[in-house]
Amino acid sequence: MPKHTHLIQQTNLQQLVLDFHIQLFTRGLTNTAHPGIVPRLEICHTNQDTKEHQLANSAQARKRARQNEVSRRHNASFRSMVRTYIKKVVNAIEEGNYDNATAAYSKAVPVIDRMADKGIIHKNKAARHKSRLNAAILGLKTASA
Repeated sequence: MPKHTHLIQQTNLQQLVLDFHIQLFTRGLTNTAHPGIVPRLEICHTNQDTKEHQLANSAQARKRARQNEVSRRHNASFRSMVRTYIKKVVNAIEEGNYDNATAAYSKAVPVIDRMADKGIIHKNKAARHKSRLNAAILGLKTASA
C-alpha cells in the first residue's frame, strides 16, 4: 500500500489545497489489494507545518498510535530535562568553579540515574555521562590545587 504523505503549510491559500487533498483521499482512492479500505488521515500540528499521514484502520492500532504519541511527548520532556542538568554541569566546569561544578553534578546524578531506571536513556549512556563529568570535575580540582 503506497504511503500518501504530504507536507502542507497552514496558510489561508493552502487551506484550499488541504481540503482538495482530503476530498481526493476520501472519494475514490482505495487500494487494489484491499478495495474497501479508504486511507484515513490525521493532521498533526508541528512547529513548522502540517503533516498528513496514513493511520491504521483498526481501532486498537489507532489507540496504540495515540498512546505512542503521548508517551513520545512525555519521554521527550524527560530527555530534555536530563540534557539540561548535564549542560548545567558542563557550564560550571567551563567556568572553572569547582564548587559550582560539584553542586551541579550532585544534582544531576540522581536525575540521570532516574532516567536510566525509567528507560529514557540507556544505563550505559548514563554511566558514561556520569564518568566523564566526574573526570572533568576531578580535573578541575587538580588544576586549581
